[in-house]
Amino acid sequence: MKFSIIFGFRNRDIARINRCLDSLKQQTFQDFEVLFIDYGSHAHVTAQAKTLVESYPFCRYIYSDTRGHPWNRAHALNIGIKLATTEYVMTSDIDMIFNQHFIERLTEYVMPDRVIYARCHFLSSNFQDWSHIDSYFGKFPLSTENGLGGCMAISTDLLHQIGGFDEYFRYWGIEDRDLHHRITKLMQIEEIWLPTDDPAHAFYHQWHPTDVDRNRRAPRLNRLPPSIYMSMNYYYVQNLDVLIRNAYGWGECVEFSQRPVYQYIDPNTQQLKNSKDKTIFSTRTSQLERIHNLFSQLDKLSSKEALYIKAFDFPQHHSILTHILRISNWFLNKTGTEIDYSYNASIDFIKWLMLQDSQQAPSNRLFIDYYFEDTLNIGILVKA
Repeated sequence: MKFSIIFGFRNRDIARINRCLDSLKQQTFQDFEVLFIDYGSHAHVTAQAKTLVESYPFCRYIYSDTRGHPWNRAHALNIGIKLATTEYVMTSDIDMIFNQHFIERLTEYVMPDRVIYARCHFLSSNFQDWSHIDSYFGKFPLSTENGLGGCMAISTDLLHQIGGFDEYFRYWGIEDRDLHHRITKLMQIEEIWLPTDDPAHAFYHQWHPTDVDRNRRAPRLNRLPPSIYMSMNYYYVQNLDVLIRNAYGWGECVEFSQRPVYQYIDPNTQQLKNSKDKTIFSTRTSQLERIHNLFSQLDKLSSKEALYIKAFDFPQHHSILTHILRISNWFLNKTGTEIDYSYNASIDFIKWLMLQDSQQAPSNRLFIDYYFEDTLNIGILVKA
């Protein structure tokens, strides 16, 4: 088999999956597999997506139990790259609908020392003529060459050499720019873009509300917090000369058994199962009481025990989690590790930092895991 086509997915509508996979089912070149990485969708979405994806004989459905974690396209794609046994991989998005000759034409360009990109056509929000989509070639705007993530084809071995996408980058966008820099500037791999004047090279992006709206007036869940974006850009600039990334492992599919939080809380029923030590806060608890409680509870932990933190109305009152982070900082300082957190960080930024810290060098003595819903928020601090 020549190609593994890798999609990352979380909580999208099922109809767009159907349209994307139908377009691949109709390809004139069929020597490929699809690795569909479900990166922690909700249970009801997972059930539908799994049934649909597995109905296509060329597809494999893989579930990574990252419920509650920030979306991480780099990690999702890396899971597929690690599982791929083919000569080449093509990374793309489940929003895409491909011309029936697309994969065949793509094979004419791939070589071990090349990376292939293609520009997509953006469908409008009211587009419905799915059965005649190719007749609209040239009638919708094209992505620019800054849009590196729509379609990339590259040697699987080359990605293994450099540690895949850098999993530091969460949410959207910078992981593509970073990988592109590493392979074209540091490795001198030839960059090829498919010509846009050939309908056989066309693929179409199904419209959806934007996930990256940095306007502060946008709803909280549809906005990438500026603090995250600035931190990732700073990291990108600081690591321009670093070819190999993810020093502590990459592309690991997260299993249910690897989530300490599920030992204490059932994310489906939101019921506490078993916990020796627990701290329950409400917004009526004073900051001084929260800090005192957390310090005293953490000091009582024995090896492999966990501190359970439960908070309500968290989207509006996130100071509890800020205290958790400051206490984890205090705990890590005992091993010579220092991390700085801002009291004014957004809830999404705090969640991102928590997960980032838990994936650092094994010398860190505290593992942080958590499960978040809109009104019930669980944090777990596990003592090594």
